[in-house]
Amino acid sequence: MDKQSLHETAKRLALELPFVELCWPFGPEFDVFKIGGKIFMLSSELRGVPFINLKSDPQNPC
Repeated sequence: MDKQSLHETAKRLALELPFVELCWPFGPEFDVFKIGGKIFMLSSELRGVPFINLKSDPQNPC
């Protein structure tokens, strides 16, 4: 899977989760995904390369 496909798949799967809210509090270039008002994923591009930032529990990151 290439970077763009991985990026789009992550966004699609995030939106399939129950109670997900997609918003843009940091501007239109950052897709922010929240559940219960808390950010769990941020997606954007840096120099044309898509990236995903996922939040995880430091005690159980897997």
